[in-house]
Amino acid sequence: MIRHTCTIGSNSYILAQGHDMNELKAQMLDAVRSGGGFVDVVVFGNRRLSVLVSPGTNVIFETAEGRRRSPGHG
Repeated sequence: MIRHTCTIGSNSYILAQGHDMNELKAQMLDAVRSGGGFVDVVVFGNRRLSVLVSPGTNVIFETAEGRRRSPGHG
């Protein structure tokens, strides 16, 4: 299972499964290029965030291979 994490400023969020990370990157880049704007992000638990992204916003995307736990292990 692949897990995508987005860190905005000092807060990290695990993106919801099926969330298009490339589309999210494009939306954030568009917001920066226009001087700032809100970008909607769906995170783990199907929570929706509206993030104000501006030219000074630090954003990091991470992709990691996650391991599924075997039944009875934790």
